[in-house]
Amino acid sequence: MGEDSSPPSSSGDDASLAHYLSMLGDEDPSRRWKAAEGLARLGDPRGLDPLISALQDGDWRVRRKAAWALGVLGDPRAIVPLRRAMLNEMDSVKEMIEEAMQEINRQRMG
Repeated sequence: MGEDSSPPSSSGDDASLAHYLSMLGDEDPSRRWKAAEGLARLGDPRGLDPLISALQDGDWRVRRKAAWALGVLGDPRAIVPLRRAMLNEMDSVKEMIEEAMQEINRQRMG
């Protein structure tokens, strides 16, 4: 069982992206939230849609980390899905969603 959540170091951004995207489908929630964090740090816009999908994850920690990651990416296309994710969400996730939306708006303003 690979505990390593680091992307392959020698293969470039595409390999890193593929690595994190595959981790988002892992059965272990800790690997899924590490994937969301990795996608944010990678900064690749191709991570946007998978992170938006992760807002519906069954584990609140993954949803919270996905919201954070969307804030880091700063893509305004995430605003509407973040707003939708606020419905019926627990407080700690709502707080992160609000922070993410503020960060996206901050980045839009320059």
